[in-house]
Amino acid sequence: MQQTPKKFRKPIPKKGIDKFFRFSALGTQMFGIILVFTYAGMKLNEYMQCEKPYYTAALALVGVILALGVVMKEVINYKQDIDDDPPADISQ
Repeated sequence: MQQTPKKFRKPIPKKGIDKFFRFSALGTQMFGIILVFTYAGMKLNEYMQCEKPYYTAALALVGVILALGVVMKEVINYKQDIDDDPPADISQ
């Protein structure tokens, strides 16, 4: 069987439902990360008996930064997955 030149190949379309579930899970991951860090900050404020919620604010900010890092990592991995897919062979 003969190979079709690359310029005549069409990319394999990605299913929309796959993207939906992949990125909707990111929202829950972000929420969970921020929630855990904020809760830890609240408990640390109670333990240290601070008048102002410095630890809560600091750890909430760390949680947001980590959550954004997770999102950026997932988007980069998704882009690499798309780029690594071989083009479809339309000669069949």
